[in-house]
Amino acid sequence: MSKLKIERLGGLAGFGSQNSHLRSVGEIDMDTLSEKDKKTVEDLFASQGKVEKDLAVDVFRYRISRTTSEGIESVEQSEEKIPVAIKQTVKDEII
Repeated sequence: MSKLKIERLGGLAGFGSQNSHLRSVGEIDMDTLSEKDKKTVEDLFASQGKVEKDLAVDVFRYRISRTTSEGIESVEQSEEKIPVAIKQTVKDEII
């Protein structure tokens, strides 16, 4: 069972930036995802999370991390490429 850690970054207020007092995080087991969502996640890691350069500055990005035998892998991608099941795990926390 592999856990994914999710962070939502960016947006109009710059959530998740170094100076932000709001952090948006979540966690989900890969086993709970549909086969389609699992494939989407695997494709994101295979593409190494290459985010399009023409993203508007106020859109959300998601950083997904997982632990493998080689260490922690992370990818970042724009909101529209992230499965809904993963986005729904993210909750806001005041830090």
